[in-house]
Amino acid sequence: MARPSTVDLDVHGIVGVRLIDPSAHDADRVAAQLGAAPTVLARQPDIVIEYDDGRLNEPVTFVGLNFAGFSSDGFVVLDRNTGAVDARIPFEDVGVGQCRVVCRRGVRSVPLLMDLVRFAFVAKGCVGVHASAFHYRSTGVLVVGWAKGGKTEMLLSFANHGADYVGDEWVVLSPHGERMFGLPVSIAIRDWHFEHIRGLAAAPGFEHRVLFAAVRLADTIHRALLGTRWRRTFVAKTLGKALPRFRQQLMVRKSPEALFGDRRRDAGVAVDKVVLTVSHSGGDIDVSPADPDEIARRMAASIAYEQNQFFEYYQAFRFAFPDRVNPFLDDIDATQERLLRTALAGKDAYVVSHPYPVAFEALFGAMQTPTAV
Repeated sequence: MARPSTVDLDVHGIVGVRLIDPSAHDADRVAAQLGAAPTVLARQPDIVIEYDDGRLNEPVTFVGLNFAGFSSDGFVVLDRNTGAVDARIPFEDVGVGQCRVVCRRGVRSVPLLMDLVRFAFVAKGCVGVHASAFHYRSTGVLVVGWAKGGKTEMLLSFANHGADYVGDEWVVLSPHGERMFGLPVSIAIRDWHFEHIRGLAAAPGFEHRVLFAAVRLADTIHRALLGTRWRRTFVAKTLGKALPRFRQQLMVRKSPEALFGDRRRDAGVAVDKVVLTVSHSGGDIDVSPADPDEIARRMAASIAYEQNQFFEYYQAFRFAFPDRVNPFLDDIDATQERLLRTALAGKDAYVVSHPYPVAFEALFGAMQTPTAV
């Protein structure tokens, strides 16, 4: 029997991932997901992903519908559309040893892979934070906040003026916060962003323009109905239920390469300034000095929120195997807060409050003060 092929991937020289017997397509997908080129690890990998359909064929007991399941061999994650077994994940090993995942060949993406990678970083004293990051005029800027708080808008406003891309969505801080690295994800360009981006992305194509117009029309009709006696009709109620999902379509996803080209700092940069950005109901943009420790404690809550989906699976795992515990995961909130407070301690920090949507030039201009960027 031929020896299984292996592909090694090294994420920022800190977390190693080994693929065992992947197809070329599987290997390319994981490499793109992690933003890491194949290499040869000189150390043991932190995460091993073995592609073996045969080991996922045994009958399982379901937890929920098209969600998860378990057998004597372990806990499995299901495809939410088809109910097929996508992967077996040993939650008891996450962060406390080498995590060995068995995955179905041809799966669109390895379930929970980015969470597993982020927890491997935490186990090594690093911490991933929901953030954007850029390098502007010799200054590394970390922009943190709650979802839809203006992080990407801050990144794009500075990109208009020549800033280099470091990361968006998830940024990893090294122990003690000396450096930050981006975890590659596509960047969500909202429909209204195109009015403010200069030279970063072409205007949306015809199909997207039609989609944007249709969603805006549906939103206008719904708002008009709310002010009339027709607000309780079937049409008004249906639009009201559908619009949140429709509004999620008001964006185009672009890769960092497509937006920034060579203006990327893939090797990371120093963390010189920390900016907490929040939107508010007022019309002004306010930039104020902030306590980095308070920002760290706020962001610990944000990270916990962003990890909710992973912990839905962890709780399902605990349901399946009540005698199996993972002290690392059970204490992860406190661990991440401690690492964040250490990483941000003593940093030059600010809070930026702004309306949403926000004009990019106004946002950039508000940051041009002796105390900000």
